[in-house]
Amino acid sequence: MRTPKFKIELDGKDVTSTLGKRLQSAKVTDGAGWSADSLTLKFENADGRMEIPFPECKIRFQLGFADGEMRDFGLFHAHKAKTTLAPASVELTCKAISRAAGGEDKQKELFKTTRSREWQETDTIDSVLEKISTENGYAAKCGNSLAGIALPKECIVQNAETDGMFLKRIAGIVRAKLKAFNGFLMLFNPEKDFPQAREAASAADAGTSDAQGATPVEIKISEISSGEFTVSRENKFQGVRAKWHSLEDAALHEVRVGKGEPYDTLKDEYDSEASARLAAENRLAELNRDARTCTLNASADIRVCAEGFVRITGTQNTLENGDWRVKTVTFTLDGGGLKMSLEAGY
Repeated sequence: MRTPKFKIELDGKDVTSTLGKRLQSAKVTDGAGWSADSLTLKFENADGRMEIPFPECKIRFQLGFADGEMRDFGLFHAHKAKTTLAPASVELTCKAISRAAGGEDKQKELFKTTRSREWQETDTIDSVLEKISTENGYAAKCGNSLAGIALPKECIVQNAETDGMFLKRIAGIVRAKLKAFNGFLMLFNPEKDFPQAREAASAADAGTSDAQGATPVEIKISEISSGEFTVSRENKFQGVRAKWHSLEDAALHEVRVGKGEPYDTLKDEYDSEASARLAAENRLAELNRDARTCTLNASADIRVCAEGFVRITGTQNTLENGDWRVKTVTFTLDGGGLKMSLEAGY
């Protein structure tokens, strides 16, 4: 069995050799989309002398193996502390800090100040993301499937909206995801775009876990302690249709993508054919991925990350093998070693 290794920093100070000696267990979750990653640390406190680092401290947590690289899961705020008697322990529940390039916690600013402005019809999704990211102290990362795509006409006017809500509105229209991490604002389609590279993002600026990559991490079937693999074909949609308004003839039109009936119909009505088609294509990609899902528990591989890929090997079962896109992964360190659990779609 490989020997786990961890490192804990409090407000920039390495406390692995002191506070780390009390660590009984650690659980860190890497989640997809805008949701914050989470960290739970449990310490023994039999002597009653543990100083509880709460509530103002910033915690940096790294995890890995003694014979390999450590993975930096970034900075967290301890937002809840719980003490337990018999056996005496202290448990800290922490949430990730999404930090801008300058090191400040900028995520709240994205959703604090409202703006009213009019964008140009020539603006593209990636150019708008670039401008807003720069204004808020982030660097921009736009998925390849959205780069060069015209800003939806529904979003030409930003009226008394925060930049965060405006970007989330764009994401909702084109069925993309918005995420802040490591000084970046990312807008991407999880079914089409591989995770983006993180050049120029240092560990000091990290706000969520790093090491995301497009290359699938191989997991041998023999390393999986338990798992469920599900495929659903009942009432599965073969296509998606969306409606859009034309200014030329003042009529409502429809676009269809996919193989045909049965169609899933989007509820929104779009202001252009391009917006409607993009939303329909992205919805179809979602449906195709949701048709196959898996949950599994296995020996930990710290390269596994949300929105990255894993590949199940060593099995002839067609329902199990192949590449899976990770929705969420949790690493647990305790007396039994370092393990991981994940949810993924095909």
